[in-house]
Amino acid sequence: MGSSGSNYRLKKKNTKIGNNLQSLWEYIRRKQMFRLGDAAMVVNLKPNTLNPYLLRLENTGYLRLITPPKPTNDRHYILIKDTGLQAPTANNGFLYDYNTKEELRIPRREEVFELELLRAMSHEALTTKVKILKNLHIIRPEKAKVVLFSQFVKAGYMTRISPFKRIDGELAFSIDIEKVKEKITNIEETIYRPRSEDV
Repeated sequence: MGSSGSNYRLKKKNTKIGNNLQSLWEYIRRKQMFRLGDAAMVVNLKPNTLNPYLLRLENTGYLRLITPPKPTNDRHYILIKDTGLQAPTANNGFLYDYNTKEELRIPRREEVFELELLRAMSHEALTTKVKILKNLHIIRPEKAKVVLFSQFVKAGYMTRISPFKRIDGELAFSIDIEKVKEKITNIEETIYRPRSEDV
């Protein structure tokens, strides 16, 4: 693990964010909740330059996006995993955390989307697909086709109540919240597991 840290330190200066990485991390820790455009001004970089790094922090569970993804400048994040003073560094599909000395695999976007979808389902026992997608800030949720919903029905996470039960004109589903939360825990333990624990 020590050698991994050394490699990340060597690569750290070559990132587009460069020496501003630590300043960005300190700003995130200080604010706890922040707007991407404001963070970009603080570190004197373009929002699109910060975007890939923030996405990696989001995908590894350090940040959570709490507003629609567009426009980029107005994205608001909250910090949910503050591990210490040193800024985590992302390279080659992994994120190295200098504070915990852990190397985390950066999950695929599909894995993160499944997790976020389940989280959006975990608050209401009776809901609709459109309401779930609105919680994820999906643009035009009534038009979205999400294959995962069919898989969730088969797995018993959600059940169509009847052909006639509707909420706001949309088909209603009952959610097995306990089962959904168990699945969330299982996914989190899998995709956020340090590299050293991978089999």
